[in-house]
Parts: sequence; structure tokens; C-alpha cells
Amino acid sequence: MESVKKFQKKRDAQRSKSESETSESEESVQRFHNETPPMENPVILSRLFELCPQKQLAKFRSVCKQWYSLSLASWRSSVQLVFWGDTIFANIDSFWDESTSTYDTEEIPTLRKFIAYVEDEKNDCFQKPYRRFCLKEWNMKDKDKDGFIQAFFTTCGPLITDLELIEPNFYEPVTFRKVLFTAFPNLQSLIMKDHQLSLWNENPLTEGKEYEAPKEGEHLALKKLHIDMNHEHLPLTWLDILSHFPNLENIRLYNADREQIENMLKAIKIIRKKNKRKLALKHLDILSADLYAQDELYPSICELIHELKLPLETLTIDLGVSTSANIVQDVLETHQKTLKKLDVYRGPMAKPFYEFPFGVNLQALQEISCSDRIFMNLHFMKFAPNLKRLLIFDESDGNGIPILDSEIIRNTFPSEMERPNVGKFVTEFRFDYTCSREDVRNLTIWFPNIKKLKMPLDNDQFSKVCKRWRDLEEIFILGNEMTDHGITGRILPCKNYQPTLRIRPNITYLTNLRSFKICNGTIVPTKLMDNSAIHGFLHCPHLQHLEVASQMNDHVRKEVYAKIPNCNITRIRYNREREDWD
Repeated sequence: MESVKKFQKKRDAQRSKSESETSESEESVQRFHNETPPMENPVILSRLFELCPQKQLAKFRSVCKQWYSLSLASWRSSVQLVFWGDTIFANIDSFWDESTSTYDTEEIPTLRKFIAYVEDEKNDCFQKPYRRFCLKEWNMKDKDKDGFIQAFFTTCGPLITDLELIEPNFYEPVTFRKVLFTAFPNLQSLIMKDHQLSLWNENPLTEGKEYEAPKEGEHLALKKLHIDMNHEHLPLTWLDILSHFPNLENIRLYNADREQIENMLKAIKIIRKKNKRKLALKHLDILSADLYAQDELYPSICELIHELKLPLETLTIDLGVSTSANIVQDVLETHQKTLKKLDVYRGPMAKPFYEFPFGVNLQALQEISCSDRIFMNLHFMKFAPNLKRLLIFDESDGNGIPILDSEIIRNTFPSEMERPNVGKFVTEFRFDYTCSREDVRNLTIWFPNIKKLKMPLDNDQFSKVCKRWRDLEEIFILGNEMTDHGITGRILPCKNYQPTLRIRPNITYLTNLRSFKICNGTIVPTKLMDNSAIHGFLHCPHLQHLEVASQMNDHVRKEVYAKIPNCNITRIRYNREREDWD
């Protein structure tokens, strides 16, 4: 009994000692958090860096050594390393030099150097690994000459979660299978573009030939698969591919013909028939149009989509030219409870659907992106009361001068748009077609809460937009109809030839404006000059991004560049002899 009592006393003493030590450590940690400023607290900073966009994170890394060290894991998991090389070596196109926090442009590391960098323990690449890679123009061989590609698969393969393959050359089906199934066991996203399969002499593998069923618990990570079919057949069947990735949520096929799409949907049907929890796709993109639209959305594909009844949140399809309204209605009814984003393409010679969306209530729909050949008016808005993004685009790049007219707005009855909650939640609007001043006025009434806008505007239309859509944060103006009068309002000349403002500049009504673009990505000149900057852009307190082709003087351009962080002013001079812009 005495020995038992001694043991109990000893145990109680040890327990009290450990509890006191624990309380002291907790008090010290709490004291540290209380005394440390938030911008030096490692817990707060680590969480902040996890939520930061990549461009902002790059700036934060140069603040101090502590921020650089704490942001290392977030930086490596977000930055994409691009390898671009020949048959033996692959050069890194944009490698971040962590010693100087700048891009290394003088000496681009070879694949051999990068593998050594990852394997070096002092760089801590296994505890804080790079996750996103892009391999461009790689020759995928089972045995390469110097073994660097195989060494890359062995060293970096298990660390990669996001992989993009651009123009890879596959010489053997076994290499394709290795890349897809075994080289990257923790892969979550795979994008394959413009792959070359023409060097193969073997027939595609089938279920009866070299088909290997996945083992239990393998390949559960992949959730996103985007493949450019390149008008060729893969060396594996879709049943072989999809059976290895039961947790896929996002599939995109590009340049795929009717047979390839049907085979993919049939494979999903076979797998889901055994277990409906597998391949519960949320995003499906079968928009296979390259340069020309398909004839129609084939009934066989539509029937498979209807039978699968996938919980799709995003659907991207090509309706072709001659698809009937009944087929479109069936697709919408199948996914009306889950569909949040609808991206629809339709041939240039097609007639719009008169009664789109055919009475189907799309309560969950938040975004629709389509051409003006899908519907004749905006009356469909009453069937999508929670819509937030409405993008009506032209089939061209949509960044130049709109030359096509659309009657969608003119065909819309105001009484249909004045119903409760119709258009009230729309915050982003894009319209790539010319419209009248009355059309713009109606849009400002129907969609009062727009924050992002892309459409053609002249001076009067821009004035209405500024005074009615005062919450605008981003604006992209198509065409070159706007002049200084649109930005600043009406002006009167003085005796000293300096313009005098008679009213408040239009653009200053947009107090939350962060981005302004006009004719982005084109050589089309605008008619904006010095007054737009002096009395307009420089008086926008939150403007951070400006892209414009203008005839501004050098001193004005320098002043704009000094105040606006991200600025791109393309300088275009007026040739008075030719009466044209150079």
C-alpha cells in the first residue's frame, strides 16, 4: 500500500509540474501575440499571404526579410514555373530568383540546375514546394538521352498539383500513360494543349488491350482535366482514363468531334452506373468550335447529357446553326436546379430563339455568356432573377471597333424589365454591338447596380453612364467615338487657348473607378488628348489601371505615369498631310 501511495504522489507531482509548464508556455505565447504588432505577427502574416493575389504577394515579398520568409510557402504554391526547351534540356521561361526577388533574365537556369536546386536541402523545396508547372514543347520519351526529364518526374512529380502541357510530343503510348497516371500522383489540375501524336505507329489502346484497372485509393486527387483533342484520337480509351480519376469535377474538350464527345459521355455513363458518387461533374465544356460552328448540338449528345443528369454548375456548349428549341429546352430543364454559369455559342447565320429560355426557371443561374443570336430580347431575365453577369459578345475578339448592330435592347419591352428583382443583381455587363443613346438610357434603368462595363460609347452615352452608374469600378470602352468632351464634359476656350471647364468633368462622378480601358489590344487610335488626363484621369483618386491610345504630350504622359500605377498609353500622332493617324 505504501508503494502504491508513493507512486500516486509521484504521478500527481509530475502531472502538476507538466500542467504548470503548459500554462506557462500558453501564457508566454499569449503574451507574445499581445505584445507583437499585427504586421509582425507570423500567424497573421502567414494567413494574409495565403489570401493575397500573386501580383500583390510579389510586392509584399520585398518589404523585409521576415515577410519574405513567411511568404515563401504561399509564393511557391501560387507561382507557375514555365519550362521551355528542346529534346534534351528545358529552359525556365520565367524563373523567380528568390535571392533577389526578381525575375532572372540574364542567366536562365537549365533543367539540370533546377533539379539540383530542388534537391538541395537548404532550399526547403520539399517542405515548401513549387506546385504549379508549365512544360512547353517537351519531347516525352520513355528514356531520354541524358535522363533529365525522368529525373524531373522523379524529383518534382510528387510535388506538382497543377500542370500545363503545351505542344508536348509523345513518342509512345506508354509515355502518355506514365504522364497521365504515374508521374504526378498528387496532380489536381491537368491542361494539355496542341499535343502531337502523329509519331505513333501503334493503334490506340482499348479495354481488351493493355487495359489496367486502377487500384483502390489511387489517383483520387485529379479534379480538373482540359484536353485539346487536336482532331486526333488519344492512345487510351475514355473508360481507361476516367476510371482512374473518379473525383473529376471539371472536364473540357476542345477540337473534339462528335464521336469523341459521345465516347467520353458514354464512359461517364458506364462508371456512374456502378457508382453515382463517381464523376459527379460540376463543369462541362464541350464547345468544340475552332473557327466555325457545328451544324447542331446532336440529339445523341443531348440524350446522353439528359441521361447522366450531372450536377452541373457550368455548361459550355455549341448550339450550332440548326439546333431545335426542344433540344435546348431539354438541356436547360435537366440542369435548372444547379446551373450557375451558361456559356453558349451559336453560328453566325443562325436565327435567335424567340422564347429563350422556353419557360425554364433558372433560379441558380448567375452568369450567362453568349452571342446576340441566342435570344431576341432581354425578357429572359425574368427567368433568371439572380443573374449577376450578362455578357453578350461578338464572335470576333471584341476589342476593336464594333461594326455590327443588334436589336436586343430595342426589342425589349420596358414593362418586362420593371418587374421586381429583374436586373437588380447584375453587376457586370458586356455588349459588343453598337447601340443608340436611348438604348444606353434604358440599360442604366434596367441594371442600376453595374460595377464592370464593356461596351461602345460616344460622348453623350459616356456622360449618361457616369451620372447614372456611379458605382462603376471597371470600364472598357469599345470603338473610338469618344473625345475629350466625353471625359471632361463641355469646355470653352479662353483667350490664352487653355480650355476652361464649365461643368464638373464626367469621369469624376465615378468615385470608385479603378480601371479604364479604351480600344485595348488594338492599333485603333482614340481622340483623347491632354485634357482627358489633366481634367479627367488625374482627378480619379482610386484609378490604378489605364490603357488608351492617345495623342498626349510628353509632359502630360509623364505626369499620368507618375500617378497611376499600371499605365499603358500608346502614343499615336496625327498626320496633317494625310489627315490620318500614324
